[in-house]
Amino acid sequence: MTSSPTLSAKVISRTATVCFFTPFVVLGIDFISARLFRYNETCFFIESFLLFVFFVSFLGSLVFSLIQVEQAMKSEGNRRFLRGGLIKFFVTLGILLIGIFLPLLGASHDSIMELCQRASAKELTFALKQYEADHGELPPIRTGSEPDENGIYPHSWRVYILPYLECGNLFEQIRLNEPWDSEWNRQFHSQMPSYFAELQLPDWLITEGQTSFCLLTPLKAQKTADLGENASRTVLLAESHPGCWMDPNHDIDPTRGMGRFRSFTPTRTYFFGMYDGSIRTVKGDALTPRDWEKILNGEFDFDEK
Repeated sequence: MTSSPTLSAKVISRTATVCFFTPFVVLGIDFISARLFRYNETCFFIESFLLFVFFVSFLGSLVFSLIQVEQAMKSEGNRRFLRGGLIKFFVTLGILLIGIFLPLLGASHDSIMELCQRASAKELTFALKQYEADHGELPPIRTGSEPDENGIYPHSWRVYILPYLECGNLFEQIRLNEPWDSEWNRQFHSQMPSYFAELQLPDWLITEGQTSFCLLTPLKAQKTADLGENASRTVLLAESHPGCWMDPNHDIDPTRGMGRFRSFTPTRTYFFGMYDGSIRTVKGDALTPRDWEKILNGEFDFDEK
């Protein structure tokens, strides 16, 4: 007759199971919250707590599953917990090893993506400056759904700088006298030029035709000359959560926060295009919620970071 498992073995097994699934639940909560709430100081502390829970439960899964296997080997009654303990232990160990070595293998890839992202930010900032040079001011920033007195509907600044990105043919096909999401213009949502591509996020987080490059609106100045010496310290172009590249509402509004930035990706590099045409870079782990507010208000000193 097979003996029954001990109470301690049952407790250890259930504890290991809870610890094993908790990290996946935490990631799910973080993934959902990132799309429901804007990034602020409260979110910063919540995500820090979730990160703490993630690592503690991950370590707990490794330890308790190992104890579960040890107890299963010592008693015939606990043998039923052996398979589950081994599965949880090796899966957790495998994830740990992947987490250690994958960043090392992907370091060069990330560096290349950062260089490409910086090049894109530089090209977009340069295109904005070229537009300003030809038209006397930056592209119009209009939202809403009503046309102006000339029958032109609100369109993204990204559309207006297409001729300066060697995409003049695409610009000519877009109908400015129709809404950006009209039946005709919707066909171009998936034809986003590569300059707007988001290269630092995994593909499964990005929908075709989405970009993270945005302007800080309302603009600090429609003309760079109006800023004087502050042009080199005032942000024009920045990165936010992804959105349709043709959407005129997809920009960074200080009243809504900087965007849904991830404290779980502190190694990400953020690029900022300044009014004077220069590009500034800052690592995510070097910024606090207060720093984001300073960036929005033009009070941030990039040289200090």
